[in-house]
Order: sequence, then structure tokens, then C-alpha cells
Amino acid sequence: MIAWLLACGGTEPGTDGDTPTGRVPDGALLGSQVRVEADGVWVSAPGVESDGVIARLDRLSGAATLGDASLVLRASEPGQVGGPFAVCDWDGGLAVAVGAPDLGDRGRAWLVADPGPGETSLGAQPYAENRQDGAHTGSSLTCAPDLLLVGAPDTTAAAAGSGTVDLYAPGESGLDKVGNVDTAFGGAHLGMRTGVLPGVDWDGDGVADLVVGAPGSGRAHVLPGPVQGSVLASAAGYVLQGEDGGELGYAVGTGDLDGDGALDLVLGEPGAGNGKGRLWVVRGPIDADHQGLLRNFAVSVGGVTQGAKMGFALAVVGDVDGDGRDDVLVGAPYAPGVGEEAGAAYLVLGSQLGDLGDPADPERIATVDGAAAIFYGDVAWGRLGWSVAGGDVDGDGVIELVVAAPESDADGSVGAGRVWSWSSDVRGTLYPDAAESSIAP
Repeated sequence: MIAWLLACGGTEPGTDGDTPTGRVPDGALLGSQVRVEADGVWVSAPGVESDGVIARLDRLSGAATLGDASLVLRASEPGQVGGPFAVCDWDGGLAVAVGAPDLGDRGRAWLVADPGPGETSLGAQPYAENRQDGAHTGSSLTCAPDLLLVGAPDTTAAAAGSGTVDLYAPGESGLDKVGNVDTAFGGAHLGMRTGVLPGVDWDGDGVADLVVGAPGSGRAHVLPGPVQGSVLASAAGYVLQGEDGGELGYAVGTGDLDGDGALDLVLGEPGAGNGKGRLWVVRGPIDADHQGLLRNFAVSVGGVTQGAKMGFALAVVGDVDGDGRDDVLVGAPYAPGVGEEAGAAYLVLGSQLGDLGDPADPERIATVDGAAAIFYGDVAWGRLGWSVAGGDVDGDGVIELVVAAPESDADGSVGAGRVWSWSSDVRGTLYPDAAESSIAP
């Protein structure tokens, strides 16, 4: 089973404050987010012409550029495309949600129904925005059938920076608000990035539930469905707690990682261990016994380098080795390699997590340096692993692993960005020069 993943987006590359003085990205920042959905590879490039684009390539084979895209969503004014986007089944058809968290005072999220082929300007498309100034609406976007979830992580619903996730359904104007999720924890930044995962029945009651990450408080909230009206996440469901400063819920996914037929929850905690990062797996179904401190009931794999932020992005990519267990691709974009923050990504097989019910399983790996495949960036400050995805990108029936380095320099452009794909049967240590295909600006 290929799980529905929300793994990348949110904070735009080049804005973290750690980049050396004098390095100012002026390129496309291609790969700020990447997804494999709806028969194509979707990428964001917020630096294109200072406004940004979202593009779909129907097939990825060999070397490609944005000029090969079959569908392009283009901003019509500066700041309209900031990286986050989601591909939706909206009211029975394809739609794309596009976030612009830094636009104006509040940020914004557009919904473009039935786009393309060709080029579409955001222009007068329907949009949503949280009414609070400084909300950063559109920092994360997630689709379920006929439901759009929009993160506004800097609202003050309970306290400064507590954050909100607003829920929208199809309406006559394109978007009707049907609910919102808040938290009581100040500085939680609920909805900050991708930590929102709908459409999975975690508690087994036949109704789809919701997982929302609040990385500022080190928590992930599992909310039994249906979620309607105004909901307080910290009181309405199960709370999963990571370590202080660990940023649990920065990336979220789901899949059957132990082969028992039940979906498991996968969480990234990039700030754990002084920034080494950690990947967590909670065995499903989730109930009252699956809450509190993760270390008391969940399985984890640790990062290996301080500051690498393993777990910043993740994707459950399906069963790539045919053993009946889903496997995980996880990014560590601040990992060193050929230079500082060249970045890395790791393919962790379900078998390497062992039996999720037995912490002493000898198959289990303790850290990602034992991963089945390790991908290293080849450009300092390129931040490979910022965004990851998995799927059949070339139509050959085999899953490929897709990894982006949105600040990778190329052709004299600082932060041009690149996206690469490898066959999922690769093993060992790999670099971009061994990739099967790529996308350049």
C-alpha cells in the first residue's frame, strides 16, 4: 500500500538564518516541495521570476526541465507562490491548492479547480485566508476527498503562536469553511508545515480521523472523526508527545510498516537529539493506549549527525522490496556531505524497523546509518532531502524514490534547485550522478 503522504513544503528554502553571510539564493529554488500524484511528478519553484510556479511533468525519464511541464500554475504577483501545495480530489475532479504564507498581512491559500493543460494564473482563483494578521495562512495544505485543510501556524487563538488548521469544503464560491482545529499551547505552531493527515480511520470506528502536528510544542494530535466546527486538539483526542524542542509532527505519514494489515503512523522529529533528528513509528490502530510519551510505546530510528534534522521530510513510498511491509524515505537536509548542509536522505525498509510490537527485535536498526540506501547531496548548502516522495514516475510499473535539493547551485545560479529520482531497488551509498532521472529549472 502506498500511503498518502504530506512530507514537504512550508518554510521556504533560504530563510532559515543559517546560510553563510553573502549566500543569497537568487535561483528557482526548484524542489521546495515535490509530490508524485495524479499521474505526474509535481514540483514547486518559488524563485521562478520572483513569483513562483507549481508544475507537473507527466513522465520523468532522463534529464528534464520545467520547460517540459504539461501543466503550470503561475503566480500573478510577487509572493503568491511560497512552496506549499497539495493535489486534491475536489468535488469529483482534480484541483490544486497553492499556499502563499508570506503574502500580505495574513497569507493565503488558493484552490485551482481542473487546471491545465498549459498555464494557469492564480489571478482571481478562489482562496482562503485566516482572518488574523500574521497568521501565515497556507503554510501547510492537505487534501482529503472534498476537504481542504489549511495551516495558519501563527494565529493567537489560545496564546501567541498557538496556530490553527482551518477546514474547507466545496461551496458555490469554491471554498466554504466547515471547521477549525486549535490548541491550548502557546508557541505550538499548529499547522506549521505538513503535519496534517486526514482520511485514515485510526481508532477503528469506521469514521476517518485526523492527525495534526504541532512541532512548536513537540506534540502530534490524533483527533477522532468526524471533525466539525471548532475543535481544541489538546482536549479532543489522543496526544503524542516527543522530547522538548524535538519538533515532533514536522512531517507525518501512514502505511503498514509491519505487514499486519493495519495502518501505522509515521512521524518525523527533526529537532530530537540536539538536531540529529528521529523517525517514529506508532503501531496502529491508535487508541487510548497509544498516547503520552512516544518512547513508552513507539519504535524509533535515530539520526547520526548533530544538526542534520533527520525527519524534516518523509514519505511512505510503498513496499519497494516485496516483503509485505511498506517502506519509508526520510530527509535530513542539514546533514553534511561533500560540504556543509549538502543534505541526505535515507531509505528505511519496514523490515529494518523489525516487529513493531517487540522492541528487542534483532532486525531493527537503531540509527539511519544502517538504512538500506543512503543518498547524499553533492553541493554544499544544497540541502538534499528538504523534500522527498515516492511513486512510479516513468510509467514502468516500478516505484522510484524522488529527492529534492532546492538550494543546490547550478549554472551560476545560487539556489537553482534540482530534483532527482532513483529506482527503489538501489542499495548502499548514492550521489546525484547515479540518479536515473532529474529535473532542473
